[in-house]
Amino acid sequence: MPTLNEISYNILNIARSGIANDDDRMSMRQIKFWVRYHRALLVKGLAEGKAYLEPQYFQDMGCVTLEEVDKSECPDTPWGCTVKKVEIPRIVDLSRNRGIAFIGLLDKQTPITITTPGVVGFAKYKKYTNKMMRAYFINDELYVEMPKSLDKDICHINIRAVFEDPMKVNFCDTEGGCSCLTDDDEYPLPLNAIEPLVQSILEKEVSPLLGNINDEMNDARELSAPSQQG
Repeated sequence: MPTLNEISYNILNIARSGIANDDDRMSMRQIKFWVRYHRALLVKGLAEGKAYLEPQYFQDMGCVTLEEVDKSECPDTPWGCTVKKVEIPRIVDLSRNRGIAFIGLLDKQTPITITTPGVVGFAKYKKYTNKMMRAYFINDELYVEMPKSLDKDICHINIRAVFEDPMKVNFCDTEGGCSCLTDDDEYPLPLNAIEPLVQSILEKEVSPLLGNINDEMNDARELSAPSQQG
């Protein structure tokens, strides 16, 4: 897979027609921003069309540490029930949680059921599934509830998902070391998605910008041109 730098410089070179220009209206920072959000749009388009999301879109967060908190998260009004939570980078919002490949234990095989805050309160009363581990999102925080027999033993989980900004995703090992992607690491995008991504950016971002620049240059020429008087 190409890196973020390679994708961004490719877009810049196409926009310049391969000619270096010191007076560039497009910064690399801006182009990288375009790459990030057009990638998210590309993923959403694939999901809405029920297309297969290739593994290269997903990132593994490794060993994710959970923090134990009171369910109310209010020091003045404790609920008396503990849950565990972790704040994670925002996942691309897709129907039926298609942006999530796995949330579960560190063996990467035992899943935690994803539900909603309104449902999890009743789940413990279900006859056959009241011992299941469940998780739900509130904004960018993931809350995990598990049976009392497990809640002291499980302090870490694993998450694999499609994140809106891949550069904000930490991968943490079991020894506590964490690292993010750099602009020179492989970007989470399959090779067959590079062309539609670049094309989308050129059409929707670069072309209007270059059109505005040309209009400004033509206006300047008209203002500076000597008047013709008979």
